[in-house]
Amino acid sequence: MAAKLEAHEQRHVDIAVEEADRVAADLAVKSVDDMVPTINAGNARMQQRQNDLDSPNNSDHGAKPHVTYGGVFLDTTIT
Repeated sequence: MAAKLEAHEQRHVDIAVEEADRVAADLAVKSVDDMVPTINAGNARMQQRQNDLDSPNNSDHGAKPHVTYGGVFLDTTIT
């Protein structure tokens, strides 16, 4: 479970880094007036990707089996 959870959470970090890199590259060719809209667009894109990662169609916060970032199971039975 811990390995699956770590992979899922690492993907969240990876998405943030990917989008930050993209915004940084976009800002390098923008005027000062275009910086705020560029950053806002990058933030919206990143949030959508984060939401998609946790969506029921993808991993459902790790609860959905047999998907790349899902399949986390915690046995809470008492023996």
